Amino acid sequence: MKFKIEKKIDDYNPDFLLPIWREGLPDLDERRLNWSYKHNPISPPIVGLLKRAHDNHVFGCETIFPREFCLGGEVIAGGKRGDFAIKKKFRGLGPALELQKYMLELVNNRGLLVAFPNKIAEKVQIRAGFQKIGGIKLYIKPLKGAYLLKKIKNGHFFLFLAPLVDLILRCRDLGNKTYSDTYTAEEVSEIDHKFDQLWEEAKGQFSFVGKRDAEYLQWRYLENPYKKFYFFVIKEKRTNKICGYLVYEIRDNIVFISDLFWNGQQEVFISLFCHFTKTCNRSGLQAIYFNLFENIKIDGLLKKNRFIRKDTITTVLVSKKKLLEPYADNILLTKGDDDF
Repeated sequence: MKFKIEKKIDDYNPDFLLPIWREGLPDLDERRLNWSYKHNPISPPIVGLLKRAHDNHVFGCETIFPREFCLGGEVIAGGKRGDFAIKKKFRGLGPALELQKYMLELVNNRGLLVAFPNKIAEKVQIRAGFQKIGGIKLYIKPLKGAYLLKKIKNGHFFLFLAPLVDLILRCRDLGNKTYSDTYTAEEVSEIDHKFDQLWEEAKGQFSFVGKRDAEYLQWRYLENPYKKFYFFVIKEKRTNKICGYLVYEIRDNIVFISDLFWNGQQEVFISLFCHFTKTCNRSGLQAIYFNLFENIKIDGLLKKNRFIRKDTITTVLVSKKKLLEPYADNILLTKGDDDF
């Protein structure tokens, strides 16, 4: 079959995209077009459409979502690839690979492209020119005995021990410091200039990190049409300045952290997670989950907060690995950097 690829910017026809999404990305709908495409605060996403040559029938698509990154203290342009799908009867390596190559060439001279593919898409993207920089780790902190016991084989027979395990888990966290004389923590419902201030002051603490200013956070999380996100912040008592925050959602009584950012100070990180754990315990939540790109520094801090690390099958690919190599020691990429 002969096909061609057409680029679209600021022209997102639902008659083309929605039929493809229904087959390949069934969780997406027209809300995605309004939020992530038409109202993207950075710039309009770039869409590549696969078309059958003889009748222009659209059977595949992929999108590059714009994103600014801070690399070695310098802000660079870039993006994240996503929403890749092909109608079932047209699926094959040829069109998929050519679309990946085409999209990669479109942005290669404009900055760095990041991808979080599943295992099937990963092989295609590597053939197209993407390179692997590492993997995503899953961190889990059990909060309730019932949660732990249900994870054990035949553990439901021992649920009567849950109150005892609850006590052990609470005692486990007694050694964690809150630095309560210096910091206070709370949930906030609005994003203001204090988040801009934190971004400007702390972006250089990480070797590679996606831009997290107030405008981006407002759009990415509070205006998200699919999920309800919450912000938990830690502030300096004396100045009321924000020193760090967590973005999270709650599903089935479990907390899923989507994003994290802080000023790089160890005591801020430890206090943030200690306060957050106490808040989750008071709410009766079962566990905390956090997906994070492998980072030795953050790994050590999470272990101090009693998180358990597990490997996942998710890898992170980039379009220019050499650009990142001098800055590979302290990369901050979270779940929130993935799904736009």
